[in-house]
Amino acid sequence: MDFKFQPYMMLFLSLTMLVMGLREFKKGNKGSGVLGIVAFSFCFFVSIKIFLLN
Repeated sequence: MDFKFQPYMMLFLSLTMLVMGLREFKKGNKGSGVLGIVAFSFCFFVSIKIFLLN
């Protein structure tokens, strides 16, 4: 299997989760906003680790 695009996919997934979390904050849904920000931070951390390991 070829995983050469996995770091980029994880990075864009994290940015998508950031946008979704900020949008939920703007709507007034604090719980969903926090969950989106937490998911962003986890995915961003994983993508950085993948970039550093390659």
